[in-house]
Amino acid sequence: MRVRQHVTDRTHRKTVPVAAPQVSGHRLDDRTARRRDGSAKPGDGRGLRDVQLPTARPRPRLVRRTLQDNVYEYLQDALMAGEFAPGERLTVRGIATAIGTSVMPVREAFRRLTSEGGLEPLSTGATRVPVFDLSKLQDLTEIRLKVEGLAAWRAAHRITPEELATLEHLNAEVLKAAAEDNPTAEARANERFHFCVYRAAQSTELLRIIEHLWLQIGPYLAWLLKQGRWPKSVRGARGFRHHKDILLALRRRDPDQAEAAIRADLMTGAELLLDQARQLPRATPE
Repeated sequence: MRVRQHVTDRTHRKTVPVAAPQVSGHRLDDRTARRRDGSAKPGDGRGLRDVQLPTARPRPRLVRRTLQDNVYEYLQDALMAGEFAPGERLTVRGIATAIGTSVMPVREAFRRLTSEGGLEPLSTGATRVPVFDLSKLQDLTEIRLKVEGLAAWRAAHRITPEELATLEHLNAEVLKAAAEDNPTAEARANERFHFCVYRAAQSTELLRIIEHLWLQIGPYLAWLLKQGRWPKSVRGARGFRHHKDILLALRRRDPDQAEAAIRADLMTGAELLLDQARQLPRATPE
């Protein structure tokens, strides 16, 4: 299966679904990147794990003059799609070995992602995906409602017929994945649906802010799905019922309704996520 291709202009990045990760400890070859299944509980502090990249993700295309950017975008995409679980530990050398590059561009990517909140350093020298933090999740939720609502409002003025057709197709992919009980494909398709709306806003700066937010929230949302903590009563057509409202508002070019629909959709996941976070033990500093 082919996976997303990385380009320098991320505002026009396109993606395709990624298969669920498979457990493996072997070195990655040119076609397949392997990772553990990430089934450990968030914040689990038991030892360092070897590199954990999803089975269907190949090595990124490494262009010498943009090597650091390519490695950064590769890891950014994996985090946004929830392919690393909260609390999952990563090592510079492990990632470098997995994708077939030196440690320097990986170390720089870790530095950038840490500064953006996508990763956090540990006192042991390792790096991990941030664990659940209720206060942080509440803060992210409030910001997302404002920022992503604005993007939907702008998209209602600017979206093209071609983008509307793409959104219809992506929503069908979301519903198909949910009906097949495929949480990995469901999370990936939902991400692509939302970013199709946000790209339609035609704002590079706004898109960059939203990517930064998804970089931090993606692991949490995907973890809920993969751990079976997302009740079936709010999955499938019922769980994504607001997508229909988003599409209708965009077709009518109604900015206020588009903003309201995207906010309602975000709250569906946010309320469940916050409820789950309240039930998890507090993370211990390392």
